[in-house]
Amino acid sequence: MAHTILPEPCTGCTICALKCPTDAIIGTKKEPHFVIAELCVDCRNCGRWCPSDAVLDEFDELVPRIKAKSIPKAQVDPDMCSGCEMCMDVCPFEAISMSVVNDDHPAMMTNRIAAVDPKKCTGCQFCEDICIKHSISVDAGELDRPSSFQLANHVHSPSVAK
Repeated sequence: MAHTILPEPCTGCTICALKCPTDAIIGTKKEPHFVIAELCVDCRNCGRWCPSDAVLDEFDELVPRIKAKSIPKAQVDPDMCSGCEMCMDVCPFEAISMSVVNDDHPAMMTNRIAAVDPKKCTGCQFCEDICIKHSISVDAGELDRPSSFQLANHVHSPSVAK
């Protein structure tokens, strides 16, 4: 189930469309925007950034707005990162790059590990979802999106354990 944008409070500021990692939001500036359900991945980015409190989640509950500097960012555990680049490839905002390290750590496939640019990271959790080593995470706490199980079974919990 996709997120929805309420036309009444939506001012058409376009921030939701700019922050959507799958380009699932369309609309004209200063007009209400809409979510293309087939493209929405329920990452909650649109609602976190919305200054008008116009976004409902997959359970028809308001997605809480967060101040920009409080939006959770991806963090890399350098001891777990293997340097596989999967997180870098999946990041729609080019917020992840590889940095060279001189450590000889057993988890590493290369001499590089992921590095996150917090200015570009929107906390969409794509990197966390794809990381098979569990070396990258977005600690969203109570703001975390529901798990795949919760979405499939329509179970709501404000805090999701990973």
